[in-house]
Amino acid sequence: MKRSLLATTLLALCSCRAQTVEPPHPSMPVSSASPMTTAETAKAQPALPTLPALPLEPLDAAGTMSAGAIALARVAGRTLSFIADADDRALVTFDVDTRVKLASTSLGMRPSAVLVTRAGRVAVLGADDAHVHLMMLVAVDAALVEERSIEVPAEPVAAALVANDDALLVASRWGHALSIVPLSASGHPVSIDLPRDPSAVVASADGKRAIVMHAAGSNASVVELATHTVTTGSLDRRVQRPVFNEMLMMPRPSASDLAGFENANPAPSQTSVPMPVARKPQVETVNLRADQTFALVRASDGRFMAPEVFVETGPAAPSGGYGGSHGTVTPAVVSFAGDDGRRLDSGGDRTFGSPCLLPRGAALDEIGKRMLVACIGSSAVAVLGVDAKGVKVARMVQVAKGPEAIAVDAEGRRAVVWSTFERTLSVIDLKGAPKRIATASVERAAPAPGEDVMRGQALFHASFDERVSSDGRACANCHPDGRDDGLTWSSPNGPMQTPMLLGRLEGTAPYGWDGTAKDLTHHLAHTTSRLGGAGLSKRDVTDIAAYLASLKAPVTTPADPTLATRGADLFHAEAVGCSGCHAGDALTDGDTHDVESGRPGRGGSFDTPSLRYIARSAPYFHDGRYATLGEMLTGTDGAMGHTSQLSPDERTALQAYLETL
Repeated sequence: MKRSLLATTLLALCSCRAQTVEPPHPSMPVSSASPMTTAETAKAQPALPTLPALPLEPLDAAGTMSAGAIALARVAGRTLSFIADADDRALVTFDVDTRVKLASTSLGMRPSAVLVTRAGRVAVLGADDAHVHLMMLVAVDAALVEERSIEVPAEPVAAALVANDDALLVASRWGHALSIVPLSASGHPVSIDLPRDPSAVVASADGKRAIVMHAAGSNASVVELATHTVTTGSLDRRVQRPVFNEMLMMPRPSASDLAGFENANPAPSQTSVPMPVARKPQVETVNLRADQTFALVRASDGRFMAPEVFVETGPAAPSGGYGGSHGTVTPAVVSFAGDDGRRLDSGGDRTFGSPCLLPRGAALDEIGKRMLVACIGSSAVAVLGVDAKGVKVARMVQVAKGPEAIAVDAEGRRAVVWSTFERTLSVIDLKGAPKRIATASVERAAPAPGEDVMRGQALFHASFDERVSSDGRACANCHPDGRDDGLTWSSPNGPMQTPMLLGRLEGTAPYGWDGTAKDLTHHLAHTTSRLGGAGLSKRDVTDIAAYLASLKAPVTTPADPTLATRGADLFHAEAVGCSGCHAGDALTDGDTHDVESGRPGRGGSFDTPSLRYIARSAPYFHDGRYATLGEMLTGTDGAMGHTSQLSPDERTALQAYLETL
């Protein structure tokens, strides 16, 4: 059959449900979720016999990396890339060899990740609709056909295959869960509760456990898949270093260090920055917290490795800026053992000198013994030499702005990178010294966001932009995706917890925990000054605000609506007193209050924070002293509402309501 005729036939059969050919699973029951059709397949057409799926061969057949926004597969001698195009709400099929867009499957929701199973199905995670969509390819130049969809907790963002390809592991960031989703048509998914913001997952080679990385809170979890047991451990590092008592002007990163960044960020206007040097042989112990955990890979020896950034959040005392006095921001690779998931190199993870301060997607080039990391804030891919002795930067390869996902074609000795800001695919040759050999733009089908939103997005993620900081940190370093890092930082007013920005800007002035900034312009002026930045223009602030306003939180429903309704009555009860300060749509009175939480002997008033999405922004209170909502409700009695008179059941109901905000 000719290709054009095949494509025509496909459009005619769109209203038919394709019959699954996944092998039966012996133990897991089937999901009852009903199939959904794509926009291209939604038109009513005469029912015709279904076409067979093309035999897709995944290039990550071993499931060694956490699925991101791009996946590679081969069919009929062609190498295809599938792109989870969140901006266009579509899955794009692209020919890597000819660099031609073949098709776009409209999904009606934002896809967050995509992978190809050994059975040749394309699994797409729906960030908006909280479903895994299993789809099949019946022609390379036609929209994919959906077989079925399976519901999972809110905002699935990453996935990985388990051994034998019999199930899919799905990490749901907003829903703080790991789901075991059977790929056969005979099982229901099982969801396991996790700490906040799971962002990457990979299964062990034997399929017995999963390693889950978290985008906030400096955590990693090991999940035993047979028992659903979860062990969460801190990724903090304790390091010793000389005590610095004098400042010396040291040169900025060299041009070769920053090669590839000139298109993303303004050229440095200063040639040096203040750096501390030791004058006395004194040593101090410093605690570093892990940040920016969005990728995970499994090496052929079974090890798990994740690119990270370690930050010095500073002492529990006032400081001159945000974090330690030296502004430590250290990229590293954290490793875990494949046999039991224990953390390796616990005394000091493999750090590497690199301007990659916002790592996102990662993939392994096993032949070249290299890890490739997409650096979204630096318009580059960091090529890291990886061996038993450590990690080092072998090269930085420039790509288009906003690289967030990367996949390796080992047989073809190349990598494919998806840069979301410029909607561009870049192909990197892995033979010899890695170098970019081709690029291709992916045109939009949906209307583009405003120029202010796109400019604000790029600025929010721009590393080494002197307007923002002097140590390379971008806005997104503390506020990934406009949210928060789950950390508490030293500041001029003492330790302060990073607030969530998503949904908390409009109508919530004044800004800052001290409530002294009347608008965003003043607040960002304070923030960039404390980071050592030169400051943002009025347009910069407006564009960043436009970008943040464009971000939408996932939609969720209460686990127990009756309990949440009871909690709402308590929240608004005068005797409890919550709604007196947390009022209106913004859930704040726009005022400051002394809630008896300032530094001993000094007191202090603090801004009333909005409670929007409070369940997703632990820890709590201005200094992050409470790890959970339950602890906060108990610990603040009298100073912030009155909860001591509530029964345990009433406190549970009040917490259930807060989790719906």
